Amino acid sequence: MKKDELSRLLAVLGLEEGCSLEELKQAYKDHVAAWHPDRFPEGTARKLRAEEKLKEINDSYDQLKTYFESAARNPADETTSESESEESREPEDVGDDAETEVGETSGDSSQEPSHDWRIPTSWKVAAGMIGLLVVIYTIAFVSSYFREDQVEPEVATQSDSLADTTDPQHMIDPPSTDGSEEPSPSDTESMNFERLTRYEGEFPTVMLDGSPQLKNRIQRLLKGRFGLFMRNWDVSPEVRVDNGVVFAEGCRAHMCQDEISLLAIDTRSKTISVGLHSESELKGVVRTFKEDGGTVPRILYDRISSVRDQSSEFQDQLDVEAVVITENANLRRYPSNSSEVLEVLPRGFSVTVRQQKGQWFAVVIGNRISGWVHGNTIRFSERRY
Repeated sequence: MKKDELSRLLAVLGLEEGCSLEELKQAYKDHVAAWHPDRFPEGTARKLRAEEKLKEINDSYDQLKTYFESAARNPADETTSESESEESREPEDVGDDAETEVGETSGDSSQEPSHDWRIPTSWKVAAGMIGLLVVIYTIAFVSSYFREDQVEPEVATQSDSLADTTDPQHMIDPPSTDGSEEPSPSDTESMNFERLTRYEGEFPTVMLDGSPQLKNRIQRLLKGRFGLFMRNWDVSPEVRVDNGVVFAEGCRAHMCQDEISLLAIDTRSKTISVGLHSESELKGVVRTFKEDGGTVPRILYDRISSVRDQSSEFQDQLDVEAVVITENANLRRYPSNSSEVLEVLPRGFSVTVRQQKGQWFAVVIGNRISGWVHGNTIRFSERRY
């Protein structure tokens, strides 16, 4: 800052060169107290003059304060540093001393009184109490609402359970323990069992396709096994009627020893019985299903017994050597064309046959039974007895 400018700013506050920062602050407080516009009446020339003077005081103080602080940081630039200040800067708080001095030096009766806008402590306490009461009331209201909401369902539940035990219309029959599902009344009423006897001499697929109610009842009886039942009608003899029982059987093409479906319809008791045999899905077991859970008709029982006897026929063929005669022979996990293929044996591969089941042979590779091959894929190296 130039020396002339510094002298001018100091003169505004009544100071001389060499004064300290503390002296600057004190001079600023004194001049603000003396020239504060609130000391003069509104609309007078003295008030306008005071406003201009206060602006000049603030401007000088800002620049000098910046100069003093800069000089304290870098004493070499005392006469060259410049700073900018805001002309609209509000006067700093001059403290209690300045206010006291203003009061003492001001004798003008037109000075406007100052107002204390602080909220009384009593008002604050009252507002806090009101807020606390509002919170307590809200909590009590919400709690009572939820208590009422919880009581009502409990009463309703008790009344409902009482009605269930006293009103016969609410009684529930015990569940069936035979594992079967009762046919719906609509199927029982609409299905004409006597009419099914007319399918004698026809193929079973004609009867199944011509009676949707029959298929629906079989599907409810078998549930997840219904698909297996419907796949086994590629080869089938004609439907026959024996002592009031409509009987049909079928098997899958080229797998008539392994995949078999049996159907017996008792026209007297109006019930349906089913037998299923599958090497791939039922592991060679014959499963029976009956709507009323009782005994199956005699014709179905005899046929199931014969299937079981055939599936249990094994002939030991100890240490009989055989060789694969086809280009590739599938070694399967079970004696069935639908069973998993474990390995493909090439032509000329030697195996040892241990057991026979129908047209299937259990072969040994090494010291264990490895799987089953069809009889058409191998030729025995020695005579079998």
